Amino acid sequence: MIVLIFNCFSVLIGTWILNYFGRKSIMVFTYFAMAILLGMMTVSANNEWGYTELVATILYLVMFEVGPGAITWFFMSEITADVGTSVATLIHWIFVLLVGALLPIMFNVLFGNWTFTIFAGLCLIAATFISIFVKETKGLSEQEISRIYCSF
Repeated sequence: MIVLIFNCFSVLIGTWILNYFGRKSIMVFTYFAMAILLGMMTVSANNEWGYTELVATILYLVMFEVGPGAITWFFMSEITADVGTSVATLIHWIFVLLVGALLPIMFNVLFGNWTFTIFAGLCLIAATFISIFVKETKGLSEQEISRIYCSF
């Protein structure tokens, strides 16, 4: 129930934030915040700080819902044609399936609570990639977006 409440809360925050900040800056900020929160989850889980881990997990969900959970879909529809969006969606769901299948093995067999640090590293890589390669699309027309992404 707590997760559901925070998911709904996050959608309202994300909708409001999109009116004031660019998609790129939101994505970079939320990925960095998610990396920090995953680090907090690692420390909390290894030291059995239950409430700290719960708070870090909830804040992680909020950051995910505000950033990559929603904005990724905006970007895909803005910068690609229908076929590109379909391919990106297929790849996205394949990786969701892989993470869901491998996560229990990562936690129970390979890395334990240190699994969070792997995902923190991936969040830092994503933030860096977005900072370097993704162009801001807030306030641009379809033609302007097409122009900046067709120059690659």
